[in-house]
Amino acid sequence: TGNLNLPSITSVGYYGMCANSNYDGFSTITFGKNLTTLGNYAFAGNYDITKITFEGSAVTSIGSSTFGGTDPETLVFNDGVTEYMVDGVYNEYKGDDSWGPNLYALKKVIVNGGEIGDNAFSNYSKLTSVTLSEGVTSIGKNAFANCTALTKITFPSTVTSLGEGVLQGDTALTTINFKNNLTIIPDNFASGCTSLATANIPNTVTSFGASAFSGCTSLSITKIFIPRF
Repeated sequence: TGNLNLPSITSVGYYGMCANSNYDGFSTITFGKNLTTLGNYAFAGNYDITKITFEGSAVTSIGSSTFGGTDPETLVFNDGVTEYMVDGVYNEYKGDDSWGPNLYALKKVIVNGGEIGDNAFSNYSKLTSVTLSEGVTSIGKNAFANCTALTKITFPSTVTSLGEGVLQGDTALTTINFKNNLTIIPDNFASGCTSLATANIPNTVTSFGASAFSGCTSLSITKIFIPRF
């Protein structure tokens, strides 16, 4: 199996590169920064696909069963990601009649820059690995909520904004690491993370939101900065 690189493509039409069009046999796809539209069944039936990379975050339209019959385990986003992009790949919005990938196939996420939108990866219960590189700037509310197989996560120093409930309900999560520059831990940030044992809080943090770590019955916070008044 090979790699399919589409650096200049802005759209892929209906059945554009589905297996029936003799485009099967590749295991990875890389879309360039200008991609906006993926049509119905565009890559359907390409059973070897395991990894999809998006160089940009301009995607505004993903059709029904675009990746039907595939089970990509790894998604890479090099310039931010929205909930629509992730759910569009797995057809979460398309209802019972869609021929989509296994919603639980996603196991590994790599985000190398930009913003992570609200709910982007929430409820992907087989997700075990999240890599957030320097360059990621903000993470929306519930972005990784209820990812019940995720065991650890590190937030890079470039993240200065976190939404509410980013990790809430991640019951297998044991370790959270932060780099300096974050100032606020938001409401319900890691509530209900019952396996959480370590949260390394940098001394730049000045406030915790309501219920930020509520229900974390195993928690041992090793570094807390308490400002002087």
